[in-house]
Amino acid sequence: MIPARRSDPVFAFDQDEISLLAQKEHDRWMNAKIKAGWRYAAKRNDGKKLHPDLLAWGELSEEAAEKDRESVRRLPDILARAGYTIVKVTN
Repeated sequence: MIPARRSDPVFAFDQDEISLLAQKEHDRWMNAKIKAGWRYAAKRNDGKKLHPDLLAWGELSEEAAEKDRESVRRLPDILARAGYTIVKVTN
């Protein structure tokens, strides 16, 4: 992430990047929830800290996985509104 210039092209992740980053985001979210005392349950209950999406990526419903993918897709726009862009670092 770097400060954006007007001449910078609009950044977008490709499908493979979206899939990988969505999985990583789900793992990050799940670990934060577990550390905060949340547990898996088929039905969400915020008061009891129960959530149906506290599952491994491969066990998520398509709807739940799509939420993570959409978060990744929106990231370039969110950063652009804050004056930043994403650049790929090549080794």
